[in-house]
Amino acid sequence: MTPASGWIPGDAFLERVKRAYRLAITRWSGINHPFWGEIYDRQRPIQVALLAQNHDALRAAFINPGGNDLFYGVDNLFSEFVTAAAKEKQTETSTADEVRQLLSEIEAATGQSTGHVTFPNPFAHEYGLWTNRGLASYRAVHALYQARRLQQLLPNGGRILEIGPGMGRTAYFAYQLGLRDYSTIDLPMGVVGQACFLAATLGPDKIWMIGDDPKEKNGRIQLMPGSQSLPAGRFDLVLNVDSITEMSHAAALRYVLWMADHASRFLSINHNKNEFTASELCHQAFSIKRVDMKPYPLRDGYFEELIDIGPKRWAIGARYEAFVADMRERASSALGRRSPH
Repeated sequence: MTPASGWIPGDAFLERVKRAYRLAITRWSGINHPFWGEIYDRQRPIQVALLAQNHDALRAAFINPGGNDLFYGVDNLFSEFVTAAAKEKQTETSTADEVRQLLSEIEAATGQSTGHVTFPNPFAHEYGLWTNRGLASYRAVHALYQARRLQQLLPNGGRILEIGPGMGRTAYFAYQLGLRDYSTIDLPMGVVGQACFLAATLGPDKIWMIGDDPKEKNGRIQLMPGSQSLPAGRFDLVLNVDSITEMSHAAALRYVLWMADHASRFLSINHNKNEFTASELCHQAFSIKRVDMKPYPLRDGYFEELIDIGPKRWAIGARYEAFVADMRERASSALGRRSPH
């Protein structure tokens, strides 16, 4: 167990989080997968805290997310895992040589030096490898690799959107590496979790949420909820890790149709044994100029697909809506045939 950082969220920040969540749920179209419905049910106490007038319950949840299910489904820092690890007295130790080897493998895979990267540990009960750079959890190592890949692909910087960013670890490392034009999009509760982690590690003034002053966006990580409308403007790169091929066909198609009008490249790190791969999905939405595909070095069965985006194949309108309705029906019948992971 690592000690907490001592950071205590203030009332002004918690009010921002509550406002963003309330705005998000008024625009949200609902859960479209049983796996996320289960998470939604487990997070009901936090939903209650977000809608309460008093900030005490939400503050307690943010100080100790290992004692609740805020990060359930996206990280190992949640109550059930923490309890099980404590019972089994699970610990991980590592030597300096092992840590150097781990970081050198990331360097070899990305062509980028890990330099003086440190692993932030703002919360108690996190589980991973003790190092002289902080406790390196399983997800943190992946996030560091992903941030280095973004830096490799955008050596001069650029506008980035991450779809489904988990607790925001990749956004954190990207920000530390100088990639400051960074946006995320997620379920409303996902945005709450990212606000919790990024405020604890970077500070509340380094993030922007809906309801905040639009003039304050620049230089902040923008946390946006998925809703009926997706972000405006153009992005140099869209990142998705371990989620777009887990979505319903219709939900995933909506994202790649948006990419055709708003993005230059798409980096997907996903399993290739689901109902569709990222490149197969993209082929339905737009002409693919090029695909660079290689095994993901940190997880067996996963592949990186770097896709150069061409013109859109489908027009938004009645034709598209009919197609989406058909895909939604197909996806619904397929849910019983495959696991959410």
